[in-house]
Parts: sequence; C-alpha cells; structure tokens
Amino acid sequence: MVDFAAHMARLIARAGQPVTVTPSTGPAREIIAVFAAAPAESLGMSGFGPSLHAMSADVSDLVAGNAVTVGGSHYTVANVPAADPVSGDITLPLEAV
Repeated sequence: MVDFAAHMARLIARAGQPVTVTPSTGPAREIIAVFAAAPAESLGMSGFGPSLHAMSADVSDLVAGNAVTVGGSHYTVANVPAADPVSGDITLPLEAV
C-alpha cells in the first residue's frame, strides 16, 4: 500500500523553501512549504492569488489572518480550507500585506 502522506511530505521537502509562519497562539517558526505566486494576476486575470502548499501538521495551528513570510514578502492567511485526509497536505490561500 502506498503511503501518500509520506510521499507528499517528500515532495514538499524537495520542492519547498523555508517559510516563516506566525500562529496567533505561539511564536514564529520556520517550516518548509511550496509557495506559489499569483501567476494569473501577473497576466491580468483575477481570482487566483498567492498560496502556500504545506503538510497540514506543519500549519495546523494557523487561522485566517496569521502572518506568513516568504523571502522578504509578507502575507496573511486568507482562510484555512480542509486538509486532504489521504495525503495530509493543505493549500492555504494567502493575501499580500
């Protein structure tokens, strides 16, 4: 049987980058996640903003409005959708600060 959560964790670890998350319930910390800028917005299309793809265990304490820093850019979590129960990952939509 395939362990999809372990597979997804390896993919995020390889493709990801250090990202600082600041939950409202604790101090800032660094995680590895995949950041996607808003390529559709750069083409003049709306509806697709930046997002952060991570293992849900790494961001389980984040809520809407929490801070995320990628490189020198600052964002807030727009909302927290449900994590994928099989692969254990989640994509958080972000808003630029």
